[in-house]
Amino acid sequence: MEIYQWLFRKNGFKVSNTGYFVYCNGNTDKEAFDSKLEFDIKILPYIGDASWVEQTVLDAIECLKSEKLPDSGNDCDFCKYRKAVKNAKIVL
Repeated sequence: MEIYQWLFRKNGFKVSNTGYFVYCNGNTDKEAFDSKLEFDIKILPYIGDASWVEQTVLDAIECLKSEKLPDSGNDCDFCKYRKAVKNAKIVL
């Protein structure tokens, strides 16, 4: 949400700090399908804080331009998977 708020502000639009997510969840407790889907729909307000966005975008650009790969994070599932694949012993 904050990235969109930041982008719109950078393009001269007046943007509220409050945005809204529309959350739809299909009802699974109906007795029969009867050729229709029913949903519970909720509108969730969200107060954004875009103060972090600009520096993060600049850091991402710097990272992409760098010749050195960044260190992986400890909580990155993809990094853990790639490390496990690299270290796996193939048995034929």
